[in-house]
Amino acid sequence: MVQTDSRYFATYCRLDADSEDIHATVNGDAVSVGLEVTLKREEYVNERGKDVVRCAVYSPRDELMGFLPANFARRVADLMEAGWTARVCAAAVGFHEATRTFWVEAAVFAYEAEYADGLGAFTTGCMKRLAAGERPDIRLSDKLIDAALENKKFYKEVRNTTSPKQPKGDAYYKRKRTTTESLIVSGSEKKPGCIVGTVLFYVAVVAIIAAIVYFVFIR
Repeated sequence: MVQTDSRYFATYCRLDADSEDIHATVNGDAVSVGLEVTLKREEYVNERGKDVVRCAVYSPRDELMGFLPANFARRVADLMEAGWTARVCAAAVGFHEATRTFWVEAAVFAYEAEYADGLGAFTTGCMKRLAAGERPDIRLSDKLIDAALENKKFYKEVRNTTSPKQPKGDAYYKRKRTTTESLIVSGSEKKPGCIVGTVLFYVAVVAIIAAIVYFVFIR
């Protein structure tokens, strides 16, 4: 699908772990698929005295998750500088066997501020689909952008796309949000019913562990 930097831009990409002398270490179990994270446009002067702009991705706990690859970083950084809204979530978590390290695949969305109502709803909806284990095609032509602006539930209509084949030694570790993560995320959003559900879940876990200890070691 052909898309231009007119009103909206989106892509999937694997985050780089390194940028100059900074390295991101990812805890794959702590990354929740579909959860929105923070994208920061950072400017610095490298060791060669050159002005450089990078896009760094941080978890809700302000932990560095990685950097947008160079072929997208400049494009997104320029859009942010022009006043566009840029949003990111984890689309999947992968594992590299040789180094025993995790990596993150991200879904990146950017749109002009004046279209935030419709395209913001589309972005949020796609993040929900990612959390559920789907992989919606987030690239939009001008015609589909119009459709998203006219219908806030248009995110439900876009087709799924396939995940890229990973190089030898790499494999997907997580491509959907787990039940436990969903409870925690919902609780953090302060939804009363979900908070109760989270509490009951952990109470049940503690009760099960206590029962096992009693029957195995005490009784």
